[in-house]
Amino acid sequence: MHAATVTHMDYAPGLEMAISVDATGCIEYWDTSRSGKYGPPRAAAFSSKMSTDLYELVKNRTSACGLAISPDAKSFAVTAKDRKVRVFDLRRGKLRRTYDESLDVFEKAKDEGRLGIDALDWGKRGAVERELESNEDVMSICNCVFDQSGHFLLYSTPIGIKVVNVTTNRLCRILGKPETTERFTRIALYQGIPKVDVQLELSRRAAAGITEPSKTMDEEERVREDPTVVACCFKRRRFYLFTNRTPLEAEGSGESIPDG
Repeated sequence: MHAATVTHMDYAPGLEMAISVDATGCIEYWDTSRSGKYGPPRAAAFSSKMSTDLYELVKNRTSACGLAISPDAKSFAVTAKDRKVRVFDLRRGKLRRTYDESLDVFEKAKDEGRLGIDALDWGKRGAVERELESNEDVMSICNCVFDQSGHFLLYSTPIGIKVVNVTTNRLCRILGKPETTERFTRIALYQGIPKVDVQLELSRRAAAGITEPSKTMDEEERVREDPTVVACCFKRRRFYLFTNRTPLEAEGSGESIPDG
């Protein structure tokens, strides 16, 4: 049972279980099958928390910023205030991966020439990161999200949004790395097929001066799945979208079509 305020919860409907984390970093499993019993859910492969790594946050005297259960119900991930991202085996409660995204790690990578960012750029990012770490409210919203397959985990870092394959333990991509003035914080991932309002689309193109049929979205593009990451940014009152689609530009203006 929790002895402190619960700060994060997530639900695995296929397993009839939920996970919660409190302000002290204590992680609990809950049976949601309405069986009336207290204890680990039937899907849990342990009978006592002492045989798991669910006290990992407590042992390291840190607390959670975000909690996410993978859609395949094989893993769950926790971002913590010690700037580490921990991936656990969901059924066994065992720690699978730990990704250290602390400022010290990036400073060391910079000193060893492995960061791929020049000194001036990193100086600005480092200053922003130190300011972020001093702001408890902002730092506590940095979360993580799984993709639909459960293989890829996304989370924000000082150098952009990392996409990590937790199955192969490989860094696949860093979104927004060239954005030197933005420090992304909370993120969300959309992987569906958006419903396009054709009339709105045509009116936008007309307003932007686009008249060529080749520059309108064809039917094949409308039904193509386009994973989109939506991100918030430290000290920025706007949303940032990362997508595989190239924004259409007004003819001769060099400006993207306004979003409305």
